Amino acid sequence: RHTTHQVTRGVAETDTEIWDVNGDLVAMARQTYKVRMPKGD
Repeated sequence: RHTTHQVTRGVAETDTEIWDVNGDLVAMARQTYKVRMPKGD
């Protein structure tokens, strides 16, 4: 499962969870990244 959250101006955070067939959480990762927004006129 991937979930993305807007943290603050141009910075986002994505959480990833991997579950096995028994429903147990087996891996988790988090990535924080900058989003380039288009410049206005």
